[in-house]
Amino acid sequence: MDAIVTTALSGLNAATRRLETSARNVANFTAKAPASPEGPPPAGLYRPERVVQTSTAAGTRAETVPVVPAAFTVADSASPTGFSAVPNVDLAEEAVNQITAQRAYEANLAVLKTKDEMDRELVDTFA
Repeated sequence: MDAIVTTALSGLNAATRRLETSARNVANFTAKAPASPEGPPPAGLYRPERVVQTSTAAGTRAETVPVVPAAFTVADSASPTGFSAVPNVDLAEEAVNQITAQRAYEANLAVLKTKDEMDRELVDTFA
């Protein structure tokens, strides 16, 4: 496969992973679980993730890693302990992540379209 196509496809996959991860974080940002103010977050609480991208010879590699700290404690009068643990999700940051992922996807798709057009013109030149 052509290096241009390989690189663009890896970029598409990375953008997709970033969008999926961000969407999961946003969907679960309201999750709560009773907690103590000093204890670790409850085991069943949603653990947010983020995507780390690294460059490789074949394009880009995207890996999900847990957000640290995974949760923080807030006062909650409805909780039996008086405190709840909530996932460490920043909605503004997630909005930026989603817009960035969308733009990256569009850019890599444009590369594939341009490569396709160039290949067609090359074939037409020799036909």
